[in-house]
Amino acid sequence: MLYVVGLGLGDERGVTVRGLDAVRRCARVYMEAHTALLALAVDDHPSSRLAKLEKLYGKEVIVAGREMVDGEDRSDRILREATGADVAFLVIGHPFGSDEPSGKTTHTDLVLRAKKLGVGVKVIDSASVLNAVGACGLQLHRYGEAIAVPFFTETCKRDHFYQAIVNNRWLGLHTLCLLDFTPQELSSYLCG
Repeated sequence: MLYVVGLGLGDERGVTVRGLDAVRRCARVYMEAHTALLALAVDDHPSSRLAKLEKLYGKEVIVAGREMVDGEDRSDRILREATGADVAFLVIGHPFGSDEPSGKTTHTDLVLRAKKLGVGVKVIDSASVLNAVGACGLQLHRYGEAIAVPFFTETCKRDHFYQAIVNNRWLGLHTLCLLDFTPQELSSYLCG
């Protein structure tokens, strides 16, 4: 069984009780670190971030970066393990809260491939950035399409998001921009 568990917002305590119970039952625990990063206290040393999760869950947490989730094996390792044991795939916020409107996104793709392989899937909800935008005083019904802004590299200069911002502006709607980050940023965040 594959448990896709939303961790909520903020720190390691954002997970729901249902999510915590599921993670503690799992034989293996992966934390997706491709679309978001877990925020902990400002004075935390980066190496303590995973240690806090591991202490709470009583299990080792394996970081699943871009290569493991979207790379050549496209999380086949995770799905293979979930065929014979309970495996948790932890996601910052809500499991589908950061997905772009295009149908083939990281978490959606993982769930669809698991089902195609006959792996049972249970999604455990939690709060997401989409829930939190109301705290800034802007009304949720005044938001247009949420977009992901990719990190520009020498080989990737996608600007598809710009037209969505223009369209939302033309309609008088707010735009929630979800920012991408680089593998180097991820490495320094997790490892110090």
